[in-house]
Amino acid sequence: MKVIIKSKELVEKDDSLFGLLSQHKKNISYLRIMINETDKLISLQITDNPKNWRSLPPEKYAGFRMLKRNEIGVTRFSIKYISPGNIIAHFGSTIGVKFPNGKAEIDNQLSGKNYFTLDCSSKYLESIVLNMRKMINMTPQKKYEIIETYLSANPTAVQ
Repeated sequence: MKVIIKSKELVEKDDSLFGLLSQHKKNISYLRIMINETDKLISLQITDNPKNWRSLPPEKYAGFRMLKRNEIGVTRFSIKYISPGNIIAHFGSTIGVKFPNGKAEIDNQLSGKNYFTLDCSSKYLESIVLNMRKMINMTPQKKYEIIETYLSANPTAVQ
């Protein structure tokens, strides 16, 4: 432990993994999968604040319903310490799923409206759900690795 003097009081700096991650405590990513069973479409949506779901075009997602946690097999729909920009930078814009050309529609509005959507056919639901589970169940070591690689690749990025 290092001791840092800050504003005339002693503050201990925590060099443990959770101490390092605590600097990124404000970063949380929220994920959800929407499905339209009549048109056989799915949409993976990522944001940093659930109120940003209202920014999505309502006419585009009118026939969609949100998959429940037990349908996907996760306990939560959020990832602590990781911002949506970190997720996209690490996993890529297709979130690790290999799509044929023209089979996925990506709408990256993270800089403006603070949401990211990946729309595709429902035949890719299993691979999207698998990758979503991987993202949600990441170990703290993997989260810190993602943050460090993002910051080293983007030295001017503010977390």
